[in-house]
Amino acid sequence: MNRKKLILFISGKEDAETRKTLLKEIEKMARDLGLELRLRYRVGDDFKEEILEDFRFKLLMMKKEIEKGKVMTRNYLRKVIISCIVDRLNSEKNVSLLSMENLNFENERGNVVRFEESLAIEEDKDLAVEAEDLFRMLINSLDDKDKDTLCYYLYKKLYGKEIEVGMSKSALYKRWERLRLKIVNSLPHKPSKEEFREFAERYLSEVCDKRGYKTEGA
Repeated sequence: MNRKKLILFISGKEDAETRKTLLKEIEKMARDLGLELRLRYRVGDDFKEEILEDFRFKLLMMKKEIEKGKVMTRNYLRKVIISCIVDRLNSEKNVSLLSMENLNFENERGNVVRFEESLAIEEDKDLAVEAEDLFRMLINSLDDKDKDTLCYYLYKKLYGKEIEVGMSKSALYKRWERLRLKIVNSLPHKPSKEEFREFAERYLSEVCDKRGYKTEGA
């Protein structure tokens, strides 16, 4: 969820799609943790709405940090949802029936997997999907000179190396400034550092390398 949508949610002004997405995420987390039936018994069939409001309240406590640009990854938001689920179940009995350690499980090899590790695996999958979306969207919107310019920028940004793309430094600078604004205005959200790195590595491999670019001095 991007920062703008998150702030709207905190203020109770989220759109129907955002609310639906969050409710599905809560249901998925409850089911994956094996706590859905317990939540229905302890909280009620509307447990998703109850957890959603708890989630909103917890994020409200972090509103200033979020407004200042604190990165809220999907993995982090899932951890907040899990803490809301645990807190809600514990409050229903007024005792601590659950802790994060209770959510650990054994994998098929008999090894104990901490729930944070399982979330990290899901985060990697989500990151790959988001990078794929970003890659396809940009590829479809760039002409050949734009692609050359982005190759130059990424090699320089990630590795501190320059490639020869048949344009002067002055022409590259002017084209990059136009391309940067074009990209910023076309993206639905600001990519995280991890998402950008995932995209950049793929772009260099699937676009720049195939275009035959070599770093200077190579």
